[in-house]
Amino acid sequence: MNMLSHEEMVGLQAEKHELINTQNFPTKEDYVLHLIHTFSYVQAAKLAKGKKVLDVGCNMGYGSKLISETAKQVTGVDVSEKAIEAAKSQYGGGNMAFQCIDGKRLPFANNVFDMIVNFQVIEHIVDYDAYLNELKRVLSPDGFVLFTTPNASMRLDPGMKPWNKFHVREFKSDELQTLLERFFPKVQVFWAFCK
Repeated sequence: MNMLSHEEMVGLQAEKHELINTQNFPTKEDYVLHLIHTFSYVQAAKLAKGKKVLDVGCNMGYGSKLISETAKQVTGVDVSEKAIEAAKSQYGGGNMAFQCIDGKRLPFANNVFDMIVNFQVIEHIVDYDAYLNELKRVLSPDGFVLFTTPNASMRLDPGMKPWNKFHVREFKSDELQTLLERFFPKVQVFWAFCK
């Protein structure tokens, strides 16, 4: 497990995490990871019809763009100023907005969003209580949050550290469920397998 403080991890993510170029992939593995990530956004767009959506960890906004095709409004946030500038340049306007956040507090009123997407983010978080309480705070009473994250039981041997240097922790499905149940009244965990 990574021993960086919350502030150090946010700073590392903001400065060093790669921007996702959807036009050019250095390896086949990068391309396959992008397809998996994009599939999550395609599925989320089906659930976003007419909703106000928050995309946490939006990177350069390609997923926010996919969701915007069905959503009423999409707000993408990320700790990387470079990513947010690229998102604004490429996708800003219409029913989409992008904002750089400090990684501690979401700059929105309570109960604003009908749906929050949190794709490949929770494994980067140091302070789960602060993070999940913020998601819960900005979520409308009838809203829901979608998470995707690597499954530690499929990727890591016991005691093994995550492969990705930006991952603080990778969860097994029961661990993730236990964590999320502390913050949300109803939690369903689904596994996705590639065969």
